Amino acid sequence: MRWLQGFHGRHLLGSQRPAVSPELRWSRLRRSQRLGCGLSQLHASSVVLVGAGALGGCVLPHLAMLGIPTTIIDKDVVSEENLGNQGFAENMVGLPKAQARAISLRSLNSSWRVNPVHADLSRVGLGDYAQFDLILCALDSPGARAALSAIAVHTGRAWCDAAVDPSGVPFGRVACYDPRLEDGACYVCPHDPSSLAMAMRGGVEGCPGTPGRGADAPPTLATSMLAAAVAALQVTWATEMLLGRMDGIAGMEAYLDLGGCALRRHRLVRNPRCLFTHRRFEPIEPLGVGVAGITVAETLRAASTWLRGDVQMRLWRDAIATELRCPECGVVRRPFRLLGSLSAAEMRCDCGAEMGAPAAGLLDRFGVDEAEPFVDRTWDELGLPEREIVAAGADGCEIFLRFK
Repeated sequence: MRWLQGFHGRHLLGSQRPAVSPELRWSRLRRSQRLGCGLSQLHASSVVLVGAGALGGCVLPHLAMLGIPTTIIDKDVVSEENLGNQGFAENMVGLPKAQARAISLRSLNSSWRVNPVHADLSRVGLGDYAQFDLILCALDSPGARAALSAIAVHTGRAWCDAAVDPSGVPFGRVACYDPRLEDGACYVCPHDPSSLAMAMRGGVEGCPGTPGRGADAPPTLATSMLAAAVAALQVTWATEMLLGRMDGIAGMEAYLDLGGCALRRHRLVRNPRCLFTHRRFEPIEPLGVGVAGITVAETLRAASTWLRGDVQMRLWRDAIATELRCPECGVVRRPFRLLGSLSAAEMRCDCGAEMGAPAAGLLDRFGVDEAEPFVDRTWDELGLPEREIVAAGADGCEIFLRFK
């Protein structure tokens, strides 16, 4: 025991750490038959992991040890209830989950490039998602997965999804999607209208609902052991995809039954009547300015240089709330802001009730006339995320505009 105490004090609590040799760090991985020749390629790639809970927390150590540059997106903070199955240290309670993961994992690889983002996935611009080589999903909400699937399709990004049974049954799932494939399936393909409505709770494309509100899944009861097993397969497939070995992985879905010691996989089939459009955003025209540097009126004029006729703007992931109404006292507010950018406090009436936006009070398509109340506001004032992509159309033609 004396030796153990001395070891702990000398190597874990000491103020100085010995310099790590990069050659020695990567020496064994370079001798790996599967990864060795592609290790430099992994270090030059970039991934975004959406979700840093039980599953994401098991994915991240592998990304850190492999040295894959990673952005972590998660909207939650660490709570005491997370300590039993999500692997957070007790002193991380109260920190944003993305930040807590980045702090704790830097000890695995101090040179690891990691960018924690404390935000909902809908508050990250489509232009940001488009810069990554691969999107990894570790979410616990079907509605959020459908939203991430739409992001991947629109931006043409391959993505790898993983899930664990939230009830505690030792069952998990991993699926890889590549929207660049002509017959590639998306997350929505297996759904019919009723099952999709249950998953999305009203937030389907083309029907602006209340993004992110009321669509949270119940807390997962999955054990850390199940999350670790599913994460191992997800990272294995992810590294193969980053190395360009898509055959046999893209378009595949695997089920892990740890209780029955079974692994089954099958190919995902494209639904020709899919409720999602499967449309990529092309062509994309860079505006050369950020959301804070251009008004709606200026954007309409800029779009008219590419289009002829009366230009109509279209928002794909949100809608401008032109009216909020209290169901209790009938008070009406007119925020003229994106619904997803409104805080819980802004959605609460002075009487204490939660306000809602009627269908007529949501605007996701508008020209200069409909935009008259907010036409002189910048997109930042409307609550649009940085580097977002919006559509502009006229006379049957449509282009996509990307903010800087």
